[in-house]
Amino acid sequence: MANLFGIQHRIHVLLPVLILAVMMAEPTVAAINKQDAIRVQHQSPTVIERDQPVPLSFDIPAIDINQVQDASVFYRFDGDMAYSQLRARMDQTTFRAELNVQNSYANSLEYYLQVEMNDGRRITYPAQQPSSNPVRVDIVDPVNRTARNQTGIDYTILSPDPGSTLRADDVLLAITLFYEEGAIDTTTSSFRMLLDEQDITESAATSDYFFSYSPENIAPGPHKAHLQLVTSSDTATVTEWEFSVLDPNQTYATREQAARQDEVQSFVPEGEFELTAQNQQVGGIDNDVLKGNLEMSGRKGDIRYSAHGLLTSQESDRLQPQNRYGAELYVGDWLELQGGHIYPSMSRLTISGRRVQGINTELHAFDGAVNAQFLYGKMNRKITNLYNPVQPSVTRQSDGTPVDTTYALGFQNGGRGTFKRNITGGRLSVGRGRTFQWGLNILQVRDDTTSLATIRDFGDLMTHRPQLVQNLELQFRNDLQANPDLPSVSGNPQPKDNVVGGSDLMFNLFDNTLRFRSETSVSLLNEDISSGILSNTEEFDIDLSEETINELDRWSWLIIINENMNTLPLRFQVENGATTVESAFFPTSILANESQMNLNLGNNSFRAQYRWIGPNYVSLANSTIRRDLAGITLTDRFQLFQNRLYVTVGYENLNDNVSGTKDATTITQTGRTNLSWFPIDQYLPRVSVGFRYRNRDNSVPLNNPFLDAGTPQDIAVRNFLIAQGDTSITANPRLSNTAQITSSVSQQFNLFDMSHDASLNFSYTDTKDDLFRYGDTRSSTFNFNIQSRFETLPLNTKVGVNFNTTETLGGLSDVDIFGFNIGGSLFLMDEKLNIDTNLAFTRNEISSTTLAISDNGTADARDDNYQPQTDGSGNPVTERTKNHLVVIRTGAQYNLNANHAFMLNFNYTNIANQLSSINPPNDHRLQARYIFRF
Repeated sequence: MANLFGIQHRIHVLLPVLILAVMMAEPTVAAINKQDAIRVQHQSPTVIERDQPVPLSFDIPAIDINQVQDASVFYRFDGDMAYSQLRARMDQTTFRAELNVQNSYANSLEYYLQVEMNDGRRITYPAQQPSSNPVRVDIVDPVNRTARNQTGIDYTILSPDPGSTLRADDVLLAITLFYEEGAIDTTTSSFRMLLDEQDITESAATSDYFFSYSPENIAPGPHKAHLQLVTSSDTATVTEWEFSVLDPNQTYATREQAARQDEVQSFVPEGEFELTAQNQQVGGIDNDVLKGNLEMSGRKGDIRYSAHGLLTSQESDRLQPQNRYGAELYVGDWLELQGGHIYPSMSRLTISGRRVQGINTELHAFDGAVNAQFLYGKMNRKITNLYNPVQPSVTRQSDGTPVDTTYALGFQNGGRGTFKRNITGGRLSVGRGRTFQWGLNILQVRDDTTSLATIRDFGDLMTHRPQLVQNLELQFRNDLQANPDLPSVSGNPQPKDNVVGGSDLMFNLFDNTLRFRSETSVSLLNEDISSGILSNTEEFDIDLSEETINELDRWSWLIIINENMNTLPLRFQVENGATTVESAFFPTSILANESQMNLNLGNNSFRAQYRWIGPNYVSLANSTIRRDLAGITLTDRFQLFQNRLYVTVGYENLNDNVSGTKDATTITQTGRTNLSWFPIDQYLPRVSVGFRYRNRDNSVPLNNPFLDAGTPQDIAVRNFLIAQGDTSITANPRLSNTAQITSSVSQQFNLFDMSHDASLNFSYTDTKDDLFRYGDTRSSTFNFNIQSRFETLPLNTKVGVNFNTTETLGGLSDVDIFGFNIGGSLFLMDEKLNIDTNLAFTRNEISSTTLAISDNGTADARDDNYQPQTDGSGNPVTERTKNHLVVIRTGAQYNLNANHAFMLNFNYTNIANQLSSINPPNDHRLQARYIFRF
């Protein structure tokens, strides 16, 4: 099942015939979480414009929002080895985040959603292996927004300046136009000037390239100027801008005074307060929730500030904080201060957007030439261990005589706790980042061993939880007291210690033609620091000198070194049965490096990237770093047809086993090409088509001489290596090829007094395993989506249809998914009342035959092989499920005025297994919200 839903990219293709045939649609791409069959809807952009906001929206209709602990969008550029993290805000069952791609050299953005649930589950999009197979979208250079959306005509606004304020007798509308002679057919086209939506063309002084107008008796207040190009078939906007007119009774002195007053008042916070009351029934369990949310910000001169807070009745000492708060203060460009629940970043190899409760301070001196950052706080708070009472188990002889007694101590349901995890970090850099910057980073993450009482033996029991043995019989209590190590405890949390230090360098040469960036870091991780530093111990028979113990103690402020290090930087020697420290050394497995060079030559952009990440490189503050990896990535992009056509080709060669500790090295080679069409005219389609081919090979031959002569080698459980007559188990052989086709087309068009945004998606992925009979996977996805806006009615509609089919385990398992949703928004009472309704339906059909291990009728495990599970008659045992999911969502928002709004929402969910008479109860949720804007 692990690969049943492994489609990671949602692909789009638009057919003109279908555009004309379908009137309404909603962008929706479905993924299935295999544990809960939760359907995630997301429409990825066809392309992304650089330096433009990228709104990302993920809708999960069937999710229990009261169980959501946190949600994040992880993103990276051009296949970097680590992701940055961005908080996703939850609105009903929709998770939203907004990226702004300000990277001047990136050619592609890759991202995925991860929702953390209170019970430890994770819901992701894509559903399977999202960090390895994220959504990928090409980044294109922006174009002139006005020209692209409407006419392609350049212009200069002479007066008034956009956003300016002036006296009535100073108002003069003036604009000059630039376009090639003959580009506008003046016999069928003309320009039209509007002031506050009133046509003033006849009163203006006009020519083919210039417009001016001096209004009489223009009223005080805000105004808008609007220049249009009118053709025989369309009316397009050239540009529009706003300005304000002062009251004629005001003098220049009063105007300056008013401006100063506005500046003072702008320091008064603006924001929004929201109060939510909710009742829901999930799985037959009622739950009431109250929430209060506040966000505000203000500014005066160079000082900017913001604050946010969330209080909820879901706060519990068994969870990480559900109440959130924080504040930010900025003073010019030289000081940044963040406190509370924050999301700091230092570098990709240390921390990059992880939530922290604490403070983050940044100082930028000498116009940003010298920069310092300090971070302090906690990543996790303490959650107490909850143990069940000690359970004795007596082993007896056949005559009833007791032989042995064991004592088990386990956790209550959800009773495993966590240590308080502190984080401290700093960064110092030199250079403004435009042409040069060199930085140093250090980060320490350490669990507070005193924050959590952990029971390991009978002494801990009597000290921290004596009530757990009160109900034991006296003989058992005496037995434990005489043998304090007898209690068997499994699953105790272990306090960890991690320190990461590194350096990064960046420089640009030849007016940004050549850019180089490199980061190198080293990491030390201790998996369990509860026993303190390494010392003389009988358990490990280690004899350390007093000088060595003192040295370890001196460095314990930075990292606690003991036998639980993931890599112990000490060499030992054994003499006369005693173990002593021979020397310290530097293990390369704790290193990580990523270097990248960009070369921009006109319309060609070339990128070369090298990475080396040791298997023991770990940053507890960034879990997305790919480990045990080394290799190169080469990418070349061409921009053609006035930068509207983007052609990208790439090659990647990566291998694991960088420290040579594994039996075999897997080499992964990937070739990629992508074509993106990004036209200026908004009524031409955006197109993106890509192809990827990947080969994985570890060069291990397929060999099992213990199978029967008639049993194929490609179903063996174990693989063997015969060298010099000796037979040994070796790594399983790997040789697979994956081909993937992705395409996306989106289009805007007008039809039947409606404007439509439409997309048609298609993807196909085929993985063939040449060495394992049941390793093949094949999957395809097809989606059509459209959103429509009525020109004559206050109505928006949306509809989406999608199909997905996936075949895995060499054809033993099939998954077919069909889904659609339809909805709309109605705007009434001058748009004060907004009514939304949506119906979503999904049908999942799964047919799966279990793959079992056959012992081949012998006691020798070496000839075991994989076979489809069969019943007593030898027929394959196939499990079939057919689920229907229906979600109805409706709501209304009434805006009383600019400051007050009321919302009411209702969700209903029905999940039915068509092949079973046992179905979960229907879920519903009713939510009322009040919003106050100030």
